[in-house]
Amino acid sequence: MSMDEKSPTISSELPSSNEISSSKQEPGSKRTVVFDVRTLEASLDDVADAWTNETPQVPRISFVSYELMHKLLAPNRMAILRAMLGAGPLSIREVSRRVDRDFKGVHSDVAALRGSGLLRKGDDGRVVFPYDEIRFDFWVKGQTKSAA
Repeated sequence: MSMDEKSPTISSELPSSNEISSSKQEPGSKRTVVFDVRTLEASLDDVADAWTNETPQVPRISFVSYELMHKLLAPNRMAILRAMLGAGPLSIREVSRRVDRDFKGVHSDVAALRGSGLLRKGDDGRVVFPYDEIRFDFWVKGQTKSAA
């Protein structure tokens, strides 16, 4: 399996935990990230378009297949991301408390989420998911059967 098949494509650099804790936001504004399923080529086309037109883009994390997205965002890991929305940097112990799970299991899931680039670890050891909300954007279609 190639690297493209194992890791999501992140079309914007995740801010550091220092940038999150010190950044000023307009009142009422939310940092939204879009999770979607699409080809690497489509993701790269968007990056090239944003670069050429210098238009700000909503942060997007793309997966090459629904199966990869489902594997990485298993229910326990999705619960971790939801608990971290808008929270800023958190210790793994605090994440464990928020999702009501044991430290070892949460540590393992956080390591997988960090390894895929979805979470960032700060200099102080805390982890951050720098968004206030997640939007999913993908189609699920049935398989077509060919006539035999």
